[in-house]
This record gives sequence, structure tokens and C-alpha cells, in this order.
Amino acid sequence: SGNVAEALGNPVKFGLGLVSIAFDVLFLVQHYVLYTDRFDPSDVEAQLQYQGVQAGYGSTDNSDAGSE
Repeated sequence: SGNVAEALGNPVKFGLGLVSIAFDVLFLVQHYVLYTDRFDPSDVEAQLQYQGVQAGYGSTDNSDAGSE
């Protein structure tokens, strides 16, 4: 109906809505912009193996001793 007073009628409710939206935006920025390179904690073993291959470290049981 085009009446701005309806949307701003209760300033406390409007302010809480704005705070809620601000926190949502903050969490979205953290999730999709700041921490995009994080790994899945349930797949720690695969991540450790990947980091070992990237860093050039050998295995702890010398199973790759002849690979160099």
C-alpha cells in the first residue's frame, strides 16, 4: 500500500530485524569469502595425506622409502 510508516511503525522491532540481517551478512561473508579454503573436519585423514604430498614429506612407516 506504499505506506512507509507501516514498515517503520515499531522502531524496536525494525532495529532487531536490522541487527539480525547484519549478523546474517557477517556469517555469510565469513563462510563464503574469508574461510573458503577450510577443510571438512570429518575428513581429517585425507587432508593430512594431501598436505603431506604437497609438502614433500614421507610417510611415518617408510612405505615410500624407494620413491625418491
